Amino acid sequence: MNPDSLPQDVGATNSVPSWRAIVIGINQYPSLGPSDQLGGCVNDAESIAEFLIQRVGIPATHIALLTSPVVTGATLATAENIRAALRALCEGDAVKAGDHVVLTYACHGVRLSPKGGVPGSPVYYGLAAADLARGGQGFANLVLDQEFNRFLRTLTRRKVSVTVIADTCHSGASTRDIESPDEVKVRALQNIEPLSEAEWQHLVQTHPALSANQVERGLPKEEPEKEPDSDADFVVLCACRDTEKANEASEKVVDSSGKQVSRSHGLLTLSLLHVLRRLSDSQIKSLRWMDLYDDLLRAVQQRLAAMDVSSQHPSLEGRPERPVFGGKWTPFAPGFTVRTGSGGLTVDGGTLHGLDVGAELDLYPADTADFDAASGRAVRARVIAATLSTCTAELVDPAAAVQDRARGRLAKPSPSEPAMGVRLVNVPSAVASAATLDDEAATGMITVVAADAPAHVEVRPYQAAVPLEIFAVDSPLRKSWLGARGGWVLVRSDLAGTPSRLPTDFTPEREDIIAYLPGEGPLIDRLKDQDLALGRALRDGLLHYSQYLRTRDRSANDETLRACLSVKLRVGQAADAPAMESASTLRAELLAKTTYLDPDAGIYPVEEGQWLFLELQVVKAPALRLQVGLLACSDDGNVQALWPAPGESYTFDAGKLTYLGMDRFNPLFLNCRPDQKQSRWTLKLIVYTAPADSEPINLQGLALLESVQDRIAEVLRAGRALIGRPPAQAERPAWCTVDLHIVCKKT
Repeated sequence: MNPDSLPQDVGATNSVPSWRAIVIGINQYPSLGPSDQLGGCVNDAESIAEFLIQRVGIPATHIALLTSPVVTGATLATAENIRAALRALCEGDAVKAGDHVVLTYACHGVRLSPKGGVPGSPVYYGLAAADLARGGQGFANLVLDQEFNRFLRTLTRRKVSVTVIADTCHSGASTRDIESPDEVKVRALQNIEPLSEAEWQHLVQTHPALSANQVERGLPKEEPEKEPDSDADFVVLCACRDTEKANEASEKVVDSSGKQVSRSHGLLTLSLLHVLRRLSDSQIKSLRWMDLYDDLLRAVQQRLAAMDVSSQHPSLEGRPERPVFGGKWTPFAPGFTVRTGSGGLTVDGGTLHGLDVGAELDLYPADTADFDAASGRAVRARVIAATLSTCTAELVDPAAAVQDRARGRLAKPSPSEPAMGVRLVNVPSAVASAATLDDEAATGMITVVAADAPAHVEVRPYQAAVPLEIFAVDSPLRKSWLGARGGWVLVRSDLAGTPSRLPTDFTPEREDIIAYLPGEGPLIDRLKDQDLALGRALRDGLLHYSQYLRTRDRSANDETLRACLSVKLRVGQAADAPAMESASTLRAELLAKTTYLDPDAGIYPVEEGQWLFLELQVVKAPALRLQVGLLACSDDGNVQALWPAPGESYTFDAGKLTYLGMDRFNPLFLNCRPDQKQSRWTLKLIVYTAPADSEPINLQGLALLESVQDRIAEVLRAGRALIGRPPAQAERPAWCTVDLHIVCKKT
């Protein structure tokens, strides 16, 4: 990171938020033995608090400092005091929309599982408070990640920006390794073995985050919410993966007497502070996570290289375009990040994303949030080599210039990818011509088929009024489409999953309609060139759906890998539906209220209000590291990346049961479009192997946040070099997909 290249204008964030912080550092555990005491955690807490006060400008009175032992200005970091600090920010008017909250903790991390694998039991993670104790019934005074998730969700639902920095282990050993001038010492919680069934049940029944009476036990009360906030404003920076150790390192500092001494810190905290201290105050206040994250990773790896310790891979979960220290920002549209280097252009998307050899991307400046609104001409690049998750590209025009971290989106698929077939039925030639489905932008993505050929989509006349329910009640589009009627509809031809031909006298039911294109009404009357506007809207809608189909229907079938994983779908009834805010829905007694759902002719039937979990179990671990991704595809043209969260990495161990819903903590609720009685969904599980040090795949690049209808409506509303031998193809990792087709019916 070159400090001179970072934004200098403090006004780039447009506002100065009010800040609150909770900073935790625990070295001393009175009930544990000498080998379980830590050394650098309080230093982490004091240094972070000092930086927030001196460089970010947070008043000391806005920072809750909890340490063990207690230092000046701090409170003892017991479990109750930590929960009280979390609760204080979740209740009353302590924070408001636009404020920024930071939570940092450095201490022992714990990872708890039941001995022998109690059916339906997850692995719990958390931190060990200063008053941690282990008795005959297991651990007491653990603060679990469910509690932090509850805290995070409560605040982001209020439109508060949240940053969490966890410099602690998430491994079973729960260690922090201390580097001294003479040797590397390991200080670990001893005898962290899987809990007995009695210990496990005691944990589930008595822990505040896992028991039914959570509010009575001191956790903040929240408003129930069935739908997650897709725009939640948070970043979680973790020191390591869930099965790794978080190391400590030392730095030389000058004490009050002028003597140089060694001061220990968490490796992540020390590296983060090192990167941040190089920046000016103006750069600090306009800094984004994407501006510093690569340098942070390099700093961590450089320090690890000098230490004889185990590897450590930090992870960043959340939106990297978000400012580190608060302020207004614009979320980036889904796309790919392109890095420049001597080997050409490297893209964080590969064959899974449709970026196979021959595919072409349009590249935009690094700060581009909205591709359609971007000024200037995009630079075209062509893929020359690809793996599952990454690819290498070269510029079509070698003389063109591309900046590092450029943003790209698919412009033209690989010639090996079949185009989406479209049949136009009684669409006026003027509208069809204006759609220009054979122009350069649509070439390779859409092909107009003959009347007797199979197609994925048909565009057919529609005479009835366009139902306003297709837009949310508070959507500005609803008002602009008032009175829209007639025109055409986009209808799925592949009702059985393969391209087909609908009968000539086929009358579209609302369940078959992807989107509406009105032919008359106030919306159309105001357009200067109606045929041109309708044609452009039609083309954009079809392009959007072709992208959707490429994601929904992309598949692989490595039978050996598929046999490694057991995949089942569990469903719970509406009467037992947990509130989204609890963030602890994986407790055993709740899973007991779910049943396995069997498909009917390959289709899983569910009703609105029911809730779903995918149950995954690794039957046999492959040689390489097993990773999993989960997409929810709605046939309206939406794709949501459910798992993993951006930047999050998770280990799937042999024999372990893992439940995935909206995330690892909450179930998935499917719904019907308001104008339909049932809707079609595909849960797409992506299973793949990768080297142990590889980053999780970027499924966010596959997300389609709009539906086809949204795309059409917005268009109408707006009226608007690598030279030499290509690199050798890398050996592709094994991968496979598991598609669960679902029909959700309105009750």
